[in-house]
Amino acid sequence: EMLECQNRFGLFKFEFFDDTFTSDEKWTYLFCDLVEPFRFNLEALTRVDMLDFELLKRLKEVGLTKLSLGIESGS
Repeated sequence: EMLECQNRFGLFKFEFFDDTFTSDEKWTYLFCDLVEPFRFNLEALTRVDMLDFELLKRLKEVGLTKLSLGIESGS
């Protein structure tokens, strides 16, 4: 779908509104491998406890420009 939007409409920026985009680390790395050749500009949402430095680095490499973090409190 992203490639079709790029080819038909010239879009290159995509924002994902999944609150936990990085909840499945294996899937997130697979996603990165799949989109890397297309040089998209990506934005996403996730939680702080679902990140590590290596994953952040990989997301940046494939075009992540904005990552909104949900920070919650138990009180």
